[in-house]
Parts: sequence; structure tokens; C-alpha cells
Amino acid sequence: MLPSLALASLMSSPDSDFASDSKSLFIIEISITTKFYKLSLLSFLTRSYEFWWLFISFWDWLRLN
Repeated sequence: MLPSLALASLMSSPDSDFASDSKSLFIIEISITTKFYKLSLLSFLTRSYEFWWLFISFWDWLRLN
């Protein structure tokens, strides 16, 4: 949805502003995508039982060695 929206707004912009608009929209899209992936990874890790089990096992292994 976001790439098509960015493309539509780029196509409606004048040719003189095309380079600056595409660069700023590209940066905004990258930052939104990066934040989304970080949040989804964080929520997956905090909700997953396997992550905590691995973390506790690794902590025990470190403590014993």
C-alpha cells in the first residue's frame, strides 16, 4: 500500500521537484519500513516462548561454565 501511494504522489508532482520528492519519500518509506520490522521483531521475541527458553538455557550454560 505504501509504495503505491508514494508512486502516485510522485507521478502527480512536477518534473522539477521529482528528484527531491523521490529522495525524501524514499527516506520516509525506508524509515517507516525499518521501524515496522523492528517493532514486529521485538513483539515476536517478547511473545515467543522459545526465545525465553533459549535465553534462560544460554544464561544457565554461561553460569555453569
